[in-house]
Amino acid sequence: MGKKYKKYSEVIRNTIIWYGIVPIIVLSLVAYLILFIWGNKLIVKENTDSNKKISKLMEENLSEYSLLIENISKDEGIISIINDGVKSQKIYEILYKFVNKRSVKSNFYVFDKDGNMIVSNKNIKPKYISDDNLFMWGIFSRMRLRKEEVITMVNKVQQDKYTYGTLTLGKAINYNDEIIGYIVFDFSEEDIFNLITGYTTSDIIITDKHNIIAATNNKYSDQLYRLKNDFRQKDGYLKIEGKNYFVKVTSLKDTNLFVYTITNLDFFNRAFLIGGIFLFVLFLIIFYIMLFISKKVAYSKTLTINEIVKAIESIQEGNLDAKLKIESEDEFGIIAKAYNNMLVDIKRLIESNKEEVSLRMQSEIKQLEAQFNPHFLFNTLETIRIMIKIDKNVASDIIINLSSLLRYGINNEIHSVKIRDDIEYIKNYLAILKYRFGDKLQFKINIDDEVLDAIVPKLLLQPIIENSIKYGFEKKSTINLNITSMINDEKIYIVIEDNGCGINKERMKYIKELIYKKQNDTDTIGLYNVQRRLRLIYGDEYGIDINSSEGEGTTVKIILPYIKKEV
Repeated sequence: MGKKYKKYSEVIRNTIIWYGIVPIIVLSLVAYLILFIWGNKLIVKENTDSNKKISKLMEENLSEYSLLIENISKDEGIISIINDGVKSQKIYEILYKFVNKRSVKSNFYVFDKDGNMIVSNKNIKPKYISDDNLFMWGIFSRMRLRKEEVITMVNKVQQDKYTYGTLTLGKAINYNDEIIGYIVFDFSEEDIFNLITGYTTSDIIITDKHNIIAATNNKYSDQLYRLKNDFRQKDGYLKIEGKNYFVKVTSLKDTNLFVYTITNLDFFNRAFLIGGIFLFVLFLIIFYIMLFISKKVAYSKTLTINEIVKAIESIQEGNLDAKLKIESEDEFGIIAKAYNNMLVDIKRLIESNKEEVSLRMQSEIKQLEAQFNPHFLFNTLETIRIMIKIDKNVASDIIINLSSLLRYGINNEIHSVKIRDDIEYIKNYLAILKYRFGDKLQFKINIDDEVLDAIVPKLLLQPIIENSIKYGFEKKSTINLNITSMINDEKIYIVIEDNGCGINKERMKYIKELIYKKQNDTDTIGLYNVQRRLRLIYGDEYGIDINSSEGEGTTVKIILPYIKKEV
């Protein structure tokens, strides 16, 4: 089974797909994946940077307030005013100017040691202060216990149906190691909210350990306005209730407060998924469109190649008239012109070779035939010379037979004859030899009638019979010669057997090698000439086969095609 070759159109189409479409798709997918990773990192960076910035703002503002509280609590003038228990415009102006310059506004309060409000920018006490148990819990309790520290605390305030957080900073005012009053600043959720918004798209939440002070999104708080437990003190990527988040937590310096920046990644992931699906569908559509286009392009571009392939296949089938009709001005047009010129040259060359081979074959055959006649004539004339001395009448009969032989052999216009004609020639030839050798030469010719009408080259048998007689008498006094025939598988087999002295193995090997050569460089002519003639005329499957045993005789088999009409 022959090797199966790919069509060039398929090669072009596959090249377009694998080197054009596929790399684009792969690179796009890689770029999309890189974009996803990069986008994710940008979100994380934006979250982290925002957290850092907001934490810094809160720390700066709280630090400023804490410093003010420390300064006021140690100011002797303010301490004297508070000791007198009177309301002072000086304290009010100091606190008011300070608050107005801050990024985060606040409400300020100055209380005496019993919790009575001395100075404030509000007319009422904060709602988280209860007169009944003022020093039992809350900010006042902590200020009393840690009178040297600035206390930070988150208070929850209920207003209507809503709960909101208030960040309170306060410190006890000490004089002679006794508390003479308190200074408190309240930061409302709204004020802190105004500070933290506008810096990020992430949700920002400021809490103490549990309670929310301010949040840009209330979905992270529970019913008690505390940060949901799933988010508390968590940092990094989280998956909560089937949703993905990135959370960054920072603890504010010198406080118990935390800044959370929370980014919901579901929108980004969903956008990436939708974009991926869209990209996949788009690539699928492009792939099939390009598949269709590449098929058409490949077919149109290889149409000329297909014509060239068909023309070459026609040449392989022996059709030398399959010319190419390609009028394009590209390389294929040049190939077509060269191909057509090549066909003309091949046809001319084939005709020239045919003529040359025919002439050479005819010349070689004539040369081979010419080699028989002088050789045979010399031997016959020698026989006549001997017989003239013995019996002139016999010599006369030999001359008559010789004239018949010469008429037959010298007629160079005839090269192929019926076997019966060549057998008749052999009979005359053997009759002449019989005069020479007498009873020492015995022969039988038994050729089938069907074989007698077959066409063979003229003078086919004579060289072989001549060799049998010539070499057979070298060591034996009598020679028996049998000529028989048969037909098998449209081939004629003529067998010439003698009981002469035979041929030894070395000589036999030499003869077999000789008869298969294309040129004879020895003086052995007979068998070589017959073999060469048959192969030139009929081909290598025809010729002679020789077998011999020393002391027993030789058998030569001539193999010919069974031809009934003259060639």
